[in-house]
Amino acid sequence: MTSKTYKISLCGIGGVGKSAITKRFKYNTYDEEYIPTTADSYERKLNVNGTDCFLEILDTAGQEDHESLKDPYIRNSEGFILVYAVDDKESLDRLNSIYEQIKRIKCPTDNTIQPPICIAANKSDKEEFRFLLSEDGRKMAENFDTKFMECSAKNDNNINQVVYF
Repeated sequence: MTSKTYKISLCGIGGVGKSAITKRFKYNTYDEEYIPTTADSYERKLNVNGTDCFLEILDTAGQEDHESLKDPYIRNSEGFILVYAVDDKESLDRLNSIYEQIKRIKCPTDNTIQPPICIAANKSDKEEFRFLLSEDGRKMAENFDTKFMECSAKNDNNINQVVYF
């Protein structure tokens, strides 16, 4: 019997730490150097309530010139982690358009059930550079009817909780 694979997409603008979250979750490593991602995929075997399954994490491109790449990822994903950085206001503002893109593709009618979505405020370790409060992310999550969590890929804070939301 084949194990079920669940697909989750990490979405957000470049530099917010999508790849760092993914690599911390998959390999328990952290790279200080920022290398822009076009798109990548990581898989990890899990056991949920005694049943083996796979979690495929789709690390989407953050740059605008790769916007068209996101539609297939969104179409094929069952859950979403919308990532912003606590030291970058634009990264939170841009989640509005990403959320609308998800709704357009996954919820074509008003009675379509929204897929699981978590808003992740990454880089919580950068307290001295923090531009956004937790409340900013919580308000957005409330408006979108999604979960909210702060995390730090660098310090391995709440990474599993964000992915397992």
